[in-house]
Amino acid sequence: MNSNQYPNKKLLTLRDSVPVLPSHYYSQDIKKTRILIVDDDETVREYLRGLLTMHGYEVADAWFSKQALDLARELMPSVVLLDIDLAGECGFDLCRKLRLMMNGSTVRILMLTGLLEKHYETASYNCGADAVLTKPIDANNVIAAIGA
Repeated sequence: MNSNQYPNKKLLTLRDSVPVLPSHYYSQDIKKTRILIVDDDETVREYLRGLLTMHGYEVADAWFSKQALDLARELMPSVVLLDIDLAGECGFDLCRKLRLMMNGSTVRILMLTGLLEKHYETASYNCGADAVLTKPIDANNVIAAIGA
């Protein structure tokens, strides 16, 4: 990157000192993206909501599957960030339901997990996920996966 191109380039820092490029570094086209976060951990939802809002995305969140399905039906998000280990229902089952409900949609489903065993990644792809992101969450990976 040419330093003259971005003379005031700075890295912004979110909670826990996670470096994130300023939102003007990302394509204006992805700014219209509507994102649904589904995680039963309030801290994760708040962190992702702050990160994505800072980058200009429209964000909604849910903490259980029925709420997620209702919001997905209403909002028709472009991206769903979905925790594998939800309280009350497996994230894999919810991923399948979202795929069926949003048939024909180009929704990207990105699974979130702190479970590092390889079979969780394989199961994520088998249920219809487009990508798997690991916890602890890396802000730059999330932004990159959404824009992919």
